[in-house]
Amino acid sequence: MKFSAPFFSVLVVALLIFTSPAFAQLTSADASRFKSVVDNFLAKQKELASKQGGSLQTSGPVTVTPSGNYLKARLPGLVLTDENRQTIDFGTVMMNSRPANETGIWDITLALTDNIKIRNTEGKQTNINMGTQSFSGKWQESNNTLSAVKGKYGNIEVKRDNGESLSIGSLDFSHDLRPAGNQSVSGPFTFSMNNVRASNPVYAPFSPARISGNANLSQVPLEKLLTAIAEGNGGILETALVNAGSSLDLSSFTLSGPDFNANLVGTASADRSSPYGYVLKSQGNISGLDSLISKISAIRFENNPEQSAMQNKLLATLAILQIAGQKSDNGNTRNYNIEVSRDGKILANGMDLSLLMRTQGR
Repeated sequence: MKFSAPFFSVLVVALLIFTSPAFAQLTSADASRFKSVVDNFLAKQKELASKQGGSLQTSGPVTVTPSGNYLKARLPGLVLTDENRQTIDFGTVMMNSRPANETGIWDITLALTDNIKIRNTEGKQTNINMGTQSFSGKWQESNNTLSAVKGKYGNIEVKRDNGESLSIGSLDFSHDLRPAGNQSVSGPFTFSMNNVRASNPVYAPFSPARISGNANLSQVPLEKLLTAIAEGNGGILETALVNAGSSLDLSSFTLSGPDFNANLVGTASADRSSPYGYVLKSQGNISGLDSLISKISAIRFENNPEQSAMQNKLLATLAILQIAGQKSDNGNTRNYNIEVSRDGKILANGMDLSLLMRTQGR
């Protein structure tokens, strides 16, 4: 299912719930001002969705009312439809806000409905249920972006009509992006997911899994980036990142399960001379890969071509990692030096993976 940046923008803004100390009493004039901010944001997202052949709709007008030292906003019946007529029904989104200390910035939070519904073109539905949620951020009026966010969610359940499910015990993420000149921002980004469990047998050997990462973004033209993604224009996206000199410094990434562990660190920089638009150097290791491949290979599917295809695709990816890795002395860990070079080569420990990846349809 493909959704454009309007979906991600709305989803991010739709994940917040407000808590704050005492501030000055807000008035109907404050409410009117913030309503204009929200209306302008929605108008922009509707325009971007329309450009991609989709739509963003609400079941009624946005309302904003003063409530002591903050404002209460209500976005009724928010539904996003993509170009293939697949929909995400967010239900009614509730937002609280107050002016921040900086001019043109609002401290905001939003609460989603407990059940988000995703429907495909065949009418099949996926339900996302959240047990607990808390998300706060700073919304900049000038470019309708969140310069800082902090999210914390618990007991997330994703269930499909066919009975498959995914559960996430906890999801935490944050970023703090500050102006870095030339309409760009820089700052840290962190995330973690714990106790991730999948009912699908192909991915069940990974469960319960933990995923976490820490990175620093430098010179990212955030507004141009979101617009390029929303319009589906890869050329504009690449040009914006290259012109800004954007880079990513990944200080840690970990994916771990009962019998395996994978780690990665590295740097990536936008580069005009690379056919991919970036160059990358990273180092990583995987423990327990052989055992994981054996477990997945042992799964048998009777009359289920979809599951078999999923299994084969995953095994092909793991086989590439198995071939390219250098075994450590203990034999259970494989080490990797990975590079994406300016001439378009993808190297792992000096081995050119381009042919293998093309063979696997990547």
